[in-house]
Amino acid sequence: MLTWSVKDATNVTIDNGIGNVLTQTSVTVNPLITTTYTLTASNARGSVLAATTLTVSPSPPPYPVGLTDDFLLVNGVRRDYRVHVPASLGGATPKAIVLVLHGGGGAGLSVANTGAHPLAVFRTVADREGFVVVYPGGLPQLDGGAGWNDCRNDNSLAAPTDDIAFLDALIDRIRSQYKLPSEKVFMAGGSNGAQMTFSYALARSERVAAIATSNGNLPVDPKPGACRNFPARPIPVLMAHGTADPAMPYGGGCVANVGSGCARGRVISAEATRNFWLEANGLANKVPSQTIFEVDSGDGGPANRFQYLGVPAVEWWRMDGGGHPVSSQAVLIPTNPTSGIQNRDVEFAEIAWSFFNKALASGTVPSSTAIAAARDYSTSVGGQTFLIMHNGKILDEAYANGGAPERVQLLASATKGFTGMVGAIAASDGLFNLDEPVANRAITEWKSDPVRSRITFRHLLTMASGLQELNDLPGWNSYINAQAINEPGNVFVYSGDPNILGLAMQRLLPAEKVEDYFNRKLFSPLGMTSVRWASNFSDGNPQLSGGAYATARDWAKFGEFVRLTTSREWNGSPLLAASFFDQVFQGSKAHPAYGFYWWLKEPVPAQLAATIDSNNKEQYSRQIKPIIDDGRVPDDFVMAAGAYGQRLYIIPSRGLTIVRNGPANDNRFKDEEFLGRLFGP
Repeated sequence: MLTWSVKDATNVTIDNGIGNVLTQTSVTVNPLITTTYTLTASNARGSVLAATTLTVSPSPPPYPVGLTDDFLLVNGVRRDYRVHVPASLGGATPKAIVLVLHGGGGAGLSVANTGAHPLAVFRTVADREGFVVVYPGGLPQLDGGAGWNDCRNDNSLAAPTDDIAFLDALIDRIRSQYKLPSEKVFMAGGSNGAQMTFSYALARSERVAAIATSNGNLPVDPKPGACRNFPARPIPVLMAHGTADPAMPYGGGCVANVGSGCARGRVISAEATRNFWLEANGLANKVPSQTIFEVDSGDGGPANRFQYLGVPAVEWWRMDGGGHPVSSQAVLIPTNPTSGIQNRDVEFAEIAWSFFNKALASGTVPSSTAIAAARDYSTSVGGQTFLIMHNGKILDEAYANGGAPERVQLLASATKGFTGMVGAIAASDGLFNLDEPVANRAITEWKSDPVRSRITFRHLLTMASGLQELNDLPGWNSYINAQAINEPGNVFVYSGDPNILGLAMQRLLPAEKVEDYFNRKLFSPLGMTSVRWASNFSDGNPQLSGGAYATARDWAKFGEFVRLTTSREWNGSPLLAASFFDQVFQGSKAHPAYGFYWWLKEPVPAQLAATIDSNNKEQYSRQIKPIIDDGRVPDDFVMAAGAYGQRLYIIPSRGLTIVRNGPANDNRFKDEEFLGRLFGP
């Protein structure tokens, strides 16, 4: 539809057969080809008051069911592609678009043909799951085979073509046909197609939601520009690689070096490629979970999955003894010296789609019905505040049972979320070293004690100091007499460690009160003006373990800072280095699901969970286990939690920050009931 606004005109016309439109302000056009329309307006004397042009391109109809060949002209060059539309769609909008890039020098577009190549299995998965598969075609390389002009600067056989522009145009076309956002566009590739997938993600991370690659490495000598930098935004990445790949060497080296003198360039190792994406996604220090798949004992060895959970996630598949062919159980590739042994323990198309499907789910906003159900449940069990934000926008905000926007609410033990963050800020600023014994410069009274002298700041921040459980003491100095009953770092005890941290910080801040440090380093930069401290301590010091008050909106500001920094999208002044921020949300040996006073959705071995429960009044089973066991709750879920249902939930992968407060006399609130309503049955 063309729309316009013209003032004081006596004549308004549009060319191309539309004619006079003086009495109109819009007109619908449906050109069969790209058409430029010129609107002209004149007054009574005939002089032109306005003239403007607009070019309109026809919106192509969706492709029919089955496999369709089509092409685009990009920079005057014909670019071919194939599209597979599953019959199961029945005219409905597809769940997603998945572009699948073939390898170099081989089958080219024929990888889409059923039964011919493991990448064709994406069509089978699409038929079941309801997404559209697009197979772009690379151009002939200088040695004749079709391929891609990826990030390798030393690939002397690559065709001098702009494949980024081709993929841009192709994505634009398919998206316009199905009216899907970039959050539902994914890319996968094998070999040279994997390298091109990496290249596109580096240059256009905002245009694809996640990528998956089989047997592709990053170059030793990347082209200037985007190829030499991290992507503009982190992106979920799945990588699979065989340890015995002769064409794309697992340990790095020449690509497909078949007597051509390394003409196809050199690549870094598969593990270095993995490490690049881990660093790009802020997961360099993340310890992965490992799962081994050994279905076919006749291939080179098992498939090993390493999941680095975070935002965005990285999933790494090491195929022991596997060669260059794409892993498959449906399409079997014979072993040969050029390609090696195919891994047959997993189906690459299936693991790629499973990974993409998680990214799809993570981008889903709870429905208004689900939000209302969670809100109503909270209110029914005494809830006073409810606030849910998606990507910085408030979706719902409600106050009941005495709550109000301007009312500061007691956060109880959720206060520890502030304390853990400020502890990381202090370490980032150099006030102390996380692994420095507290007795060295702060609580020097412990220097002569054989056990307490080894308690570090990290031990205090993870509730693993080894000290006896201490609560309701008269003041900070009273904690000096706490007795060590466990080896530091070995046992989690939910106790007064945050207040011991406060005492230690105060001794390192002789010219500034700790609460002023909190304000200067955290609350003031975030614009949190409502925070107040209560204390049961006779010495007047703030109760860093549970004495903060704040309004719901101020608490949400803190949550947004956590969400955005986790996603590496924080645009404010850097409050602390990313490496320190990340440690706030890493579990310890003593409690994998507890960071620097934050609850995490991380698995805890059953024996360790039982020990934690026995030392903490079944707190693990009550507090976090129901969330860990709930598959509907995303893996990057973190929570600051206080008594009587004081909650700050943050789920970066879904862009969610959620605040919930209750009165200090109602203990009916259950996380699993609340989150179950929010994320559905």
